[in-house]
Amino acid sequence: MVIKTKTKNKGRKPDATIPPNSLKTIRESLGLTPTDLSRECTKHGMPVSVRTIQDIEKGKIMGKPETRQKIVHVLNTVPHRKKDYSYEDVFPQKRVV
Repeated sequence: MVIKTKTKNKGRKPDATIPPNSLKTIRESLGLTPTDLSRECTKHGMPVSVRTIQDIEKGKIMGKPETRQKIVHVLNTVPHRKKDYSYEDVFPQKRVV
């Protein structure tokens, strides 16, 4: 017996309540694929799945604060980066006016 479950936001546009982020732009500028970034996270003892990385980039999910912090930490361990990235560089906070 197969039980189908509904997945949140499947095949829809990104959730308007999730602020945009710079993860994909920064990751690509470092020459990393989502798989590479996931492997780097695991190598540093902070596993993050490829799917989670892709969903955060697409704005489908925000990810847990701990997950976002792990990603920023690992981006700052890439040897050929041109600068250190702050949390706000990768995940800018949307200001409500």
